[in-house]
Amino acid sequence: MWISALLAIPGVLAGENPMPSPPPVPGKVAIIQIQAAILSTQEGRKAAGEVQSQFAPKKAELDQKKNQIAQLQAQLQQGSAALSDDAKTKLEQEIEEKTKQVNREAEDDQADYNEAVRKAMQKIGERLMPLMTRYAKENGYSLVLDVGSQQSPVVFASDTIDITAPVVELYDKSTAAPAAPTPKAPASPAKP
Repeated sequence: MWISALLAIPGVLAGENPMPSPPPVPGKVAIIQIQAAILSTQEGRKAAGEVQSQFAPKKAELDQKKNQIAQLQAQLQQGSAALSDDAKTKLEQEIEEKTKQVNREAEDDQADYNEAVRKAMQKIGERLMPLMTRYAKENGYSLVLDVGSQQSPVVFASDTIDITAPVVELYDKSTAAPAAPTPKAPASPAKP
């Protein structure tokens, strides 16, 4: 039975290897957490501290505004029996407006903070990545994956492990149409 399976594979009887064997996979695979590495560097810790210091006053201001809203909410709850309907409505509107304002400011501040962190990390990352690549090459790594990334996890791949060309070649061979036989010329009628 296994002989018939071998006979069904073109080229086996002729001694051909039906599929090219993949090249040996040299080297090793490693993982890294790029963001953690950046933040763990001396420069990364310093940059994180600078960004925190830069946004500390804004955070303190927002916290103060949130406390004012909390005080207004407490005032509304405690004085709900003593306040007139107009006073309650006015206080509720004030709380709602201040809450919206604080939420907008918090979103804007968070976006600014995220952008400052991104810029600081990018600046350090631009210097870290070539060093990581050099380290990977010098230590025989063929593939380095960023396990902390939500995006592409591959941060380094050796050219020696790229199998794109042999896979394309194998696909092309497997889907190639067999050569069509050349049509024979019609036989000329026999002469009497």
